[in-house]
Amino acid sequence: MGTTNLCLGIVFFTFFSGIWASAEKIPLGAIFEQGTDDVQTAFKFAMLQHNQNISSRKFEFQAYVDVINTADAFKLSRLSKYNKRIII
Repeated sequence: MGTTNLCLGIVFFTFFSGIWASAEKIPLGAIFEQGTDDVQTAFKFAMLQHNQNISSRKFEFQAYVDVINTADAFKLSRLSKYNKRIII
């Protein structure tokens, strides 16, 4: 399960076409496994720290988060509704 948490705990995806179209806001997402509250908290904290650093940041992240049950392959496949490329 540790490897599953490592592999599926956080999966980042970014929408590469038109990435700079909305005032330098980059959509960044994470897919978390159920029961990974500490990892989710760390992700949210990192996003908040970056976005609050107005003086030196060159862009802002927009977070998209989904929590899944890894046994639910159907829900994982539905994440394509975001129409973003998934990077594993």
